[in-house]
Amino acid sequence: GMVPDNLVPLQEMRMNSTTMVWGLTYSAWSSLHKVAIVLFSALISWHTVHHWKWYKSVFALRRINKNKEVMTLSALFLLVAITGLIPWIIDLAGGSGELRLGFIEIHDKLTLLLIVFLGIHVVKRIGWYAAAFSKLK
Repeated sequence: GMVPDNLVPLQEMRMNSTTMVWGLTYSAWSSLHKVAIVLFSALISWHTVHHWKWYKSVFALRRINKNKEVMTLSALFLLVAITGLIPWIIDLAGGSGELRLGFIEIHDKLTLLLIVFLGIHVVKRIGWYAAAFSKLK
């Protein structure tokens, strides 16, 4: 049905909410994004806890510079999470739509960088993945 303009998210107002991208509407993509956030955050949280001793040693031994890639990836993940949560909080608090969109823009750009660093992180460990999966057989 038709939703009054004051109840439609600002991004949806700027684009036709019936437009389909790869067979999904804005609303469907938004729901998929939320499910992906929960799954990805759970995996990253588990991964961080699993490697907590490594993080502690990097800080304790002051080896941040020798581990720039992983530290950058970690910082980017936190920034992407924070810049993704802030617009949601602004929305819940009834704050400025323009401020909210500003944070979403920052979030989107940081996410592109995060994807690049995540790709590098995975590609550098392809040998480990191959060995781990061969042991499963």
